[in-house]
This record gives sequence, structure tokens and C-alpha cells, in this order.
Amino acid sequence: MEAAALGLAGNAVAILLPKLQETFSSILKVRDNARFIKDELESMNAFLVMNAAMGQYTDDDLELNVWMSQVRDIAYDIEDWAEEFTWRLCQPHWHGINSCFPDAVRFTKDLVARVKIANNVHGLKGRVLEVGERSKRYGLWGRTRQEPKSSSIIIAPVARMQHDPRLGAHLTDDSMLVGIDGPRDTLRNWLMGEDASMLRVISVVGMGGLGKTTLVKKLYDSQQMVEHFPRRAWITVSQTFALKVLLRDMISQLLGSQVFSAEMTEDQLVQQLRYELMKLNTRYVIVLDDVWSLNAWLSFFPALPDNSLGSRIIVTTRNLDVASFCSQESGHVYHLKPLSPENSWLLFCKKAFPRHDSICPPTFTHLSTEILGKCDGLPLAIVTIGGVLASKPLLESEWQKLHDHLGTSMMSHQGLDVMRQILSFSYYDLPYYLKPFFLYLAIFPEDYQIRRKRLLRRWIAEGLVHATRDMSTQEVAEWYFKELMARSMILSSIINGDTTVHSCHVHDIMLEFVLNMSDKENLVSIITRQQQQQQQPPPQQPQDVHKARHLSLHQHSLPSSIRKNKNLDHIRSLTVFSHGRVSLKNTRRMKLIRVLDLEGCDLSEVNGDLEVIGQFTLLRYLNLRNTSIRSLPKALAKLQNLETLDLRWTKVTEIPPQITKLHKLEYLFVGGFEQDSSGPALVCHGAEFPAEGMTALKALKTLGMVSFKTNPRELGEMTQLTKLGVKDINTPENAKAFVETLDKLSDQLSTLKVSWNCDVPFLEEVSKPLVHLKSLWLSGRMNCKLPPWIASLKGVSKMALAHTELDGEGMQVLQRLPCLKELVLFENSYMGHELCFLSGYFPVLKLLQIDGLCHLTEFFFDGGGIQLEIIELLVTKGTEYQFNYSEIHYNITVVCRTSVLYNPLQMRRYTRLLPGGSDNVPLIHKDDGTLGICITYKGPRTTFRLRSDNSLFDIIEYILGKSYPLKI
Repeated sequence: MEAAALGLAGNAVAILLPKLQETFSSILKVRDNARFIKDELESMNAFLVMNAAMGQYTDDDLELNVWMSQVRDIAYDIEDWAEEFTWRLCQPHWHGINSCFPDAVRFTKDLVARVKIANNVHGLKGRVLEVGERSKRYGLWGRTRQEPKSSSIIIAPVARMQHDPRLGAHLTDDSMLVGIDGPRDTLRNWLMGEDASMLRVISVVGMGGLGKTTLVKKLYDSQQMVEHFPRRAWITVSQTFALKVLLRDMISQLLGSQVFSAEMTEDQLVQQLRYELMKLNTRYVIVLDDVWSLNAWLSFFPALPDNSLGSRIIVTTRNLDVASFCSQESGHVYHLKPLSPENSWLLFCKKAFPRHDSICPPTFTHLSTEILGKCDGLPLAIVTIGGVLASKPLLESEWQKLHDHLGTSMMSHQGLDVMRQILSFSYYDLPYYLKPFFLYLAIFPEDYQIRRKRLLRRWIAEGLVHATRDMSTQEVAEWYFKELMARSMILSSIINGDTTVHSCHVHDIMLEFVLNMSDKENLVSIITRQQQQQQQPPPQQPQDVHKARHLSLHQHSLPSSIRKNKNLDHIRSLTVFSHGRVSLKNTRRMKLIRVLDLEGCDLSEVNGDLEVIGQFTLLRYLNLRNTSIRSLPKALAKLQNLETLDLRWTKVTEIPPQITKLHKLEYLFVGGFEQDSSGPALVCHGAEFPAEGMTALKALKTLGMVSFKTNPRELGEMTQLTKLGVKDINTPENAKAFVETLDKLSDQLSTLKVSWNCDVPFLEEVSKPLVHLKSLWLSGRMNCKLPPWIASLKGVSKMALAHTELDGEGMQVLQRLPCLKELVLFENSYMGHELCFLSGYFPVLKLLQIDGLCHLTEFFFDGGGIQLEIIELLVTKGTEYQFNYSEIHYNITVVCRTSVLYNPLQMRRYTRLLPGGSDNVPLIHKDDGTLGICITYKGPRTTFRLRSDNSLFDIIEYILGKSYPLKI
């Protein structure tokens, strides 16, 4: 709890400080008090930051824990007052008789708000004084200003445990090892099967509990390794390490203790080890287990010379940045993956049913599957939970209790201590400023696929992200996201063609940890339908919902008990995860809300409820994506602070004039592309925008899809746009106007989506090159030819085409684009029968999606497309494709699906098994020729998967009617 409080208290204060300066400095009566509060909080913030850096705290230090919670609560309370003051100033004053005297009314209401702040700031000053004095009274400041006792930095309470739970990995029974053969063979080949003369660094990376130490230890102890590397050393680095002690240990294991003296310094030990290793006429292997930072690696590396005999260094780490840096020369970074469902089940049965010959009784199959699902392939969780279950009576009630309360059990059950401690290492190693970003993920349900951009925009809207001198808030948010990814705190679910993460998730076991930490810190309150029905809060639901900053509903609407009895004034975000009907009634008290996220909810019959958003004048992020709303309320004009409005996949076809009042709006999403449910035809949806006034949106960066027939001229004046989507270019006049608009925006556009239905070849008239374009989506007839400027798009990495009717010459233009990584070809975009991958064609293409190309029947590979990883095909009954290839090695996955994706342009690489799998049924015919294979879809309700030894292709299919792949 303490480390979380440190992060949240420090972050709360850091967020508040600039707001104090901006808000209170204009209030004459409280200026001095506000300055005093600001100065005191700055000192507290400096104390918290210093405390985080030095790490001199203990989990048993109740006084420090309580004090930091008080600092956090005061920061939150002061922020509430500042936000409420801002909220009052944002309220409209010109209605009824007040509209006759708007200035007088505004002055009066502003004065009332200022007086109210003045009456309360004195009390806040008193609380700040008391908290500050308390820290001195109990000696908290002096306690943390002591110098560290050693060169190691203690980062977490668990770091000082007398017993390191990871040491058990060395003693793992071989009978409990499953799924280890493939990774072990790969690592063995890297260690012994390559260049025997050069020093190589091999890194094994993955989240805590995946078995990195176990895997490497079993390889390290193998007879082959002992014979191949006469000198060996195993060093456990961990988060806390004394370099001198570990260097002595390394020398003892490699050379014997007689080569150093106890008086030698760290530098002397480094030089001695390096000298002795260079004298050796034999190979050595050193394992640096559990390396947490680059500094740790750089401390050891000078002592490890290349003796030109093929020595090896193995590094295990949870941090991808560390792994990549250590192995930057060799490129040998092994990403350890979770166990497959089959191996997970095998391991679970071994641990949970040792008295039943490792066989699950039929009556426990369903419950065991549910429990195993929470483990999500994590060996540590499977072994630990299986062991706890094996110690319990074989009663369904006992097993069900552990399943329902796994989060609480993990924090309190002695049998789960090891798992909790190992997972907590990663959390406590986070810098204090990253902890709130990670705990924020408690908002999302288990197994939920969190879109990266959605998460980043929410972080920004919450005020968690601050721009720096050389980085925007978006860039800083991206940096934080990548850091959490690199530390394996969040895991990728779907990856784009350009290798960026599209969606991520939190491992189920880590999510239980996050829920408990956010619960203790009153950060997130979770309410589920099951809780409402049971009328009792589960372990992870805070009793004091009114103190939580974020409310997440995994049901339709607020329970009556919360609506009637709880104060919701402190809520900063409301997120609803429900496919049922949702009402926004009784949310008016959430006046300080910044984020309202209703994606996927059914609002079709409660559009009147949307008028309540007019009360949320501090709202910065409004997500109505994939709801059934048909129109926006007039109250939209009141959202003067709104930055993001997402209306994609809704039935909104017209944006009201009130949109022009939102001068802070940066992202406006409407409509999009989707396939018609009756076939492969690509349909473009969008909305008509106001006829005038759009140029008032000076902050707008992203706009789409906008109907070009309503306001074709003003778009050209919006020179701040970087992403634009337009549709309804259906007349020569509109076509000409669009070309003029595109020429004006050519210097800044990075994404362009265009849909047209006129025969005028207007795109050929574009005169200025789109030098910064990265993504291009075109839907409309082109008379077989691409405009000349397409060939000059040197930076485009993603492209989608529909109805363009390209011939072979037009396709060659695409094949030569140097940066194209993802290509989607929809209905009638290409009219050829064969798609050739000749030498130099598609040099960096990774993903290729084919939908509705009725003429295409053959793929020929002869030197091109060398980086291609996935070909995705939409097939109908009777579809046949022939794949021919030369002797050049290809490793391509072909994905055939019979169902239409909800969003066809979201072709991704799936990095985890998503829900929706079923048994595989053979359905393909294979030609045994050495240079080609043929697949034939026999349909309609079958799935297939084929791995052929003679072919270099894998054939996999989506499940009928689902948008989830079996495995990629």
C-alpha cells in the first residue's frame, strides 16, 4: 500500500500545483493563503519524490503510510475546490431575465464562487499546517533524509524479505516442467550452435512468473552446457544488489576465491575479473538473472571481456528495453510466452490433483477451466493456485470460494504469498510517477482489450500527463505507455502492421493485484451487476465510493444504493461496460467529471438522457462509440473544455451547429468504413457538418468522416488538421473543391481517407505532394490507374483501397512503395488474376488483407515480400487460391475467414488467444507439389488449420461468425 500511496500522493500534488497558481491567484482575499498552501505542497511533493528515489521506507511504517494518505487526501480536496470554482465559472448565466443583464449576472455569480472559495481556503490552510507539523512531530522528514547504508537502492518493501521467493525456481521438479522444450532448444542453439569465437549476450524477457529463471536454470544445469562451458557462474542480480558482493561471488564461481582479497574495491574487482577471464584459455558462460535496469547491466559488463573463444552471457529480465540493450549486437532476445491452453491444463492437473494421478475429476472440469482461465498461461499462477487447491478438501464450495475471491486470497492467503511477492516486484519497481497510470487500468474489466489511443486520450483528459519543453502531452503519454509495455506491466493483444500496439490487456492475475491496490488507495470503485443482485460489496469494492476518483460500472446503470446514499461529487471519470440499456439519470451530481466513456452501451431509447452532459462543463473526453444514438443534444455547446468526441459506429448522420462552440476540441470522430452485412461491399459512413463556422475549431487535429457536400471550402482553412476523412465527393464541383482543399493541407496531413462516387479523375489534379502522409484509404473508381503522386509517397506505411479497379501497372506502383507495411485490398480494388511478389516488390510489407477480389486466384512468390508475415483472405464457398513460390525461404501465415469483420480495416496481428475458440475440423485440400499448395474452402460451418512440412506456409482460419482468430 505504501508505495502506491507514495505514487498517488506525489502525483495528486504534482497535478494540483499548477492549478493552484492558475485558479487562486486571482482571488484577492485568499491569495496569500493560496500561496502558502502552494509552497507547503511543493515541499511535500519534493519530500515524496526524494522518498521514492531513496526508497527508505517499510511496509510496517504505519505513521508514514497514514501521513502520505493525508497528503493525498488534502491534495484531492484542494483540487476539488479548485475544480468546483472552475465549474461554477463555466456555468451559463444568460437565461430568463438574467439574459437582459449578462455582465451583472456573471459578476454576481463569480463573486459568490470567490466568496465560497475564500470561506473554505482558510480551513484548508489549517489542514495543510497540521499535516506538515505532524510530519515533523513524528520525525518523518529526518527519518528519510538519512543516507543509504549501502550502494544498493531499496525500491520496495518486498525487496527486503529474508527469503527471495524466486530461489525456488532452482529446485523445480522436472516432472512439473511443461512447454519448456521449444524455448530450451532455441536458447541452446543460440548458446552452442552459432559462431564459436565471438562473445554473445542472450536475453530472455517476459513478465514476472513466466518461468524465465526456471527455463534458464534447467538449461544451465544440463550436461551439454557443463561440457561446452567449463567455467560457469550464476548471479542473481535482483532489484537490490551490492556490486562488490556479486563480483566476489562471480569470481569465486569462475576462478576460485583465491584470486581476490576482501579489501579490494569495486573497480579493482572489475579489473581483476576481466584480467583473469582474458587469461583463461576456455569458454565461460555467466547468467545474470533478474536484471532490472540498464545501470545494473552496465555495472557488470566492463568485467566481462570477449576472450574470442565463444563465451556467452545470459540475461533474464522483465524489461524489454534492458533486454534489447544487452543483446543489441547479437539480436538474440527471446520473448518467453505464456503456456498454451494444452500445457496449462497439463500443469494445472499435475499440481491440483496429485492424489488423483493428475487427472481432473469430471465434476470439477468446468470450475477448473474457469480458475485456469484466470491464470492465462502464467506458470507461476498455475503452480501456486493449483498447489493451494490441492491442499483444500475436494469440495466445489471451497474451490468456488477461491475462484470468487482470488484477489483477496492473493493478498492474504499464505499459500499465495510467493505469487503475490513475485508479481509485486514489478509494481514496486515502477517509478512513483508511473504507479497512478498503472493503477488506472483497474477501470477495465478482466480480459478487456484496451485500445492504446483510447487509453492515452483518457490519461491526458484526466490531467495525469503534462507536456515538457520538447514533448507534447500526446508524446509524453506514448512514452509512459511504452515504458509500461517494456516493463511487462501491460501486455500487447493486437499489433498494427507498423508494429505499434493497437490494443493491450492486463494479465488476469496482475489485474487482481491492481484492483486491490486501487481499492486501498480509493482510486477506482468497481460496481458489477452481480454485486447489485447480491446487495453486498465484494472484496474489491471500496466501502467509501464517494472517495474514489473513478467509477467503473460493469452493469447498466448506478445501483439505487449508490444513487441515494453516496456523494459522487469527487468522481472524475464514469465508465460503463454494458451491452444492455444504459440510463444517465442520477448522474447530475458528478459535476467535476472529466471523462465519460459509454462505448458499446445501448443508448438508443434514452437519448434524452444525453442532455445531462450539459452539467459536465469540465468534461474533456466523451466516448459514445458503438452506441445507437442518432443525434447529439443541444447541451453539447456547454462542453467548453471537451477535447475528444468519439461518435464512430453510431447512427449520428448530422453534427449540430453547437459543435463550433467547442474551441478546445482536438479529436472528432464520426462514421468510418465497414462491410455490408449482405456481402463484401465496403460502405463508408459519415456525417454532415455545419455549413459554416468549422474554422472556429482552431484546436481540431483529427476530423472524419465528414460529408464534403455540405462545407467543402472551410476545410482548406483548417491548416492545423493532421488527420482528415471525407466522403460524398459526388459532383465535379465538389471534386474540384476537394483538390483545392488537399493542396492547402498537403504540408501537415499524416492520415487521409477519401470516399467518392463520381467518375471525374479528380485525384490526378492534386499538385502538391503529401510529404508527411503515413496512412491512405481510398474508396472509389480510378479507371485502372493510380494518380502519379501516389508513387511519391515515400513515407506511407498503411494503405487501404476499395473499388479502384487497378490493373497490373497500378499494382506495381503499390509494390514499389518503400515503407508500405500494411495493405488492404477490398472489393474490386484489383482486377488481376495473379498477385506477384517479385524481387524488390513489397520490400517491407508485413500484413496483406484480401476481401472481395473475385478475379484473384493465384499468389506467386519469387524474391519479393520478404518481410510478409500474414495474408488474410475472406473466402466464400468454392473459393480456391493457389500459392506458388520459389526456393527462397518464406514464413507466412495465411488466415482464411468466412465471416465479415465488424470493422474490416482493423486487420491486426493477435498476440494472445482471444475468446471464441472451438475445435478444429479439417477442411482443406493440399497439393503435395514441392513448389506450391492449393487451398479450397468447402464450407459453410467448418474451420481448419494446417501446418505442412513440405510448405513454408501455415494455414489457419477464423471461426465462422466470429472476429477472433484461433491462433496467430
